[in-house]
Amino acid sequence: MMYSGGIGTKQDYAAAAKWFREAAAKGYAKAQYNLGLLYSAGNGVEQDDDEAFKWHSRAAVQGYYKAQYHLGLFYLYGLGTGRDYDKAFRLFTLAAEHGYPKASYQLGKIYANGQGVPANEIESVNYLLRAARAGYDRAQYRLGRLYLDGEGVQRDPGIARSWFEKAAVQGHAGAQYILGVDRDLVMALDWYRQAAEAGHAGARYNLGYMYANGIGT
Repeated sequence: MMYSGGIGTKQDYAAAAKWFREAAAKGYAKAQYNLGLLYSAGNGVEQDDDEAFKWHSRAAVQGYYKAQYHLGLFYLYGLGTGRDYDKAFRLFTLAAEHGYPKASYQLGKIYANGQGVPANEIESVNYLLRAARAGYDRAQYRLGRLYLDGEGVQRDPGIARSWFEKAAVQGHAGAQYILGVDRDLVMALDWYRQAAEAGHAGARYNLGYMYANGIGT
């Protein structure tokens, strides 16, 4: 982790891959997981979904929840293996049982879309709430949209705004953009600026329009 994260040394993915590989070969689950991440991203090694899948699988079998989550993504999207919603669902469930909010978020999406399980709005919202309460910004944003649009929950703009604010302070561009639309001009300018810096195209347009016309500036 020190070489891959640049902790106490210059970041060096190739060196990280070397040490992770040695530890992974001895069955160390966290090393197998981190080696899988390097192969997924192509950091320090040539990008290879098959190798990433292999190492995540070995770590997941040992019960490492982050590897279970990432392996679930591989089955969900068919990366390094065939697409299998049932396996993705089981792996996300295992990771969620360890309290991993990203896994709960994926289960919320799976229940919303009916992928490998019957569509169930109640279960979807329950898992999204679990992830959002644990601080996961994507779940907070998605809940905000549900409450704003009244999908699966009773429409409540106040609750929607609360979830958008929680996501926005973590840098979620979509939440920042919505808050910009929904606020007074001075606050809108600030939220649009933050969303624009995060790469949101709509926020960049609105920010340009406000500056061009002297609105809120």
